[in-house]
Amino acid sequence: MKKRVIRSLYNFFCYQIHLKMFKFESRLVQVQHACGPTEFPENEENLFELQAFQKFILNLRLLGGLAKEAIFCNLRIPDQFEKSKEEISVVVITGKGIFCLDLRNWKGRLSLQDNCWLLQMPESTELIKNTSVRQVADPVQRIKTKTLNLWNHLMKNGVCLHQSVFFPRVVFLNPTCELDPEVSQIKEVIAPCSVESLICSFKEGFTSWITSVFTPHWLSGHLSFRHITDLTRALGKIGTWDILDLHGGQRLIGDYHGCLHIALNREEADELEFSHHRNLTAGYLWALLGYSPQVHSIRLIIPDEK
Repeated sequence: MKKRVIRSLYNFFCYQIHLKMFKFESRLVQVQHACGPTEFPENEENLFELQAFQKFILNLRLLGGLAKEAIFCNLRIPDQFEKSKEEISVVVITGKGIFCLDLRNWKGRLSLQDNCWLLQMPESTELIKNTSVRQVADPVQRIKTKTLNLWNHLMKNGVCLHQSVFFPRVVFLNPTCELDPEVSQIKEVIAPCSVESLICSFKEGFTSWITSVFTPHWLSGHLSFRHITDLTRALGKIGTWDILDLHGGQRLIGDYHGCLHIALNREEADELEFSHHRNLTAGYLWALLGYSPQVHSIRLIIPDEK
């Protein structure tokens, strides 16, 4: 009986020791990851797409003469049932109307066959030259649907405008993208060679500005100052995706609204910055004392700080 009790106590203490060692090793691994984050090399295709997107936004400011307040990026527009959301790459407000732009950085040849959109992309290696063909969702129909959802959303929020002042467009940024004549003739499609013309069309001259100021909007067809103000306020309340930049270089995009650790008033803050000390020796000492790596400080960045 005594031997059984002693063996049970021995097994219990061995289990506790192994559990403590396992937790200690876990804390050491956490310290190593915290002090030396894993590097995530940027995908070349994603990097090129991001640069093309940023260049387009910059040209809207420089060539199009648009103010920062007139450009909205990556807006998540709810559908008519308010159950799901789809993203519009760029929404531009001008006196002529609201331009909803979906940016595409596709490469290859885009064609239409039996109402199906086909993208032919060259895939070459040192030994073999090949071309892959894949069917893509109709980008024109998608941007039309998202533009209609945006119009419905604005109407529900008190911004009542005629549907004719909303202009859906699909903008192909990559100069290596070839469009079949049947595709390029679609009104909503902007070919790579026409991107600069589209941007420059947003620029409003002094004469046009003076005319729009003194001519009633119902006569000129342009949006009034009140319309533009209401639009800017309403679009500013539409959410975008949350972007989480990790120290290793990786970027996570998603909806973290339900995460308790980053609960904040999103109308008053643009960024939330987490940081902690990255000292490996100090981290091992804290792990020996039973502590895991913790966030050292949180900095809340409000719009006026940027």
